[in-house]
Amino acid sequence: MFQYNNNLWLIILVLIILSCSIYYLFSYKEGFSNSNKKISFKKHIIPLFTNHDIESMAFHFDLSKYEDVKSYSDAIYERVKDGTMPCHGPWTKKKVALFKKWIDGGHMK
Repeated sequence: MFQYNNNLWLIILVLIILSCSIYYLFSYKEGFSNSNKKISFKKHIIPLFTNHDIESMAFHFDLSKYEDVKSYSDAIYERVKDGTMPCHGPWTKKKVALFKKWIDGGHMK
């Protein structure tokens, strides 16, 4: 009986290790592909700004123009991070992180 219990515990341990390994592999692969994903202004950043945002900031710079957003990206980031921009309500953490990733990735056009 004692031998049977040892084998059972060994099987359970192997299954746990196997399931954790499979989970880790899928998580790592998904995280790896997302971390290497190129964030572009046209595809990812422009959709973050609504027409209302663009109109509200037109007196200072044009949020629909790559060069303007690139030039003011650090200031824009600080404002969206602290929730003071856009004026109609703060961005989600996911949107803020996407904008930061675009900046850190070199402001891809």
